[in-house]
Amino acid sequence: MPPAPPAPIPTFAVSYEPNRFVWHVGEPVVLAPDVRFGSGRYDWTVAAGALPAGLVLGQTGAVYGSPRMPGRYSWTVLARDVETGTSATATASAVVQ
Repeated sequence: MPPAPPAPIPTFAVSYEPNRFVWHVGEPVVLAPDVRFGSGRYDWTVAAGALPAGLVLGQTGAVYGSPRMPGRYSWTVLARDVETGTSATATASAVVQ
C-alpha cells in the first residue's frame, strides 16, 4: 500500500468578522483582526481603499478610533508574516452614519 499523502499545510489567513460594519460619527471603534496559522509577528498596511477619517490601522492590525465623516468606505489590509514572509489580505467595508 502506498504511503498516505502529506497533510495539507494550513494557510496563513487574516479577516475582520463580520466584514461589513455600520458605525456612527463619533462612536468609538475597536476592530481586531482574526489571524490564522501565522507566526505571531506581522507588518500591517492598508493596501487598497481607505479607512474612514478618524480611524487608524495599529501595529497589531486593529482598526481603531472614532469615525469623523459619514459615508461608505471599503478597504483591504495586507498582513505580512515577519517570520515566513507570507502575506494575506482582509477586505472590509463600513457605512458611517
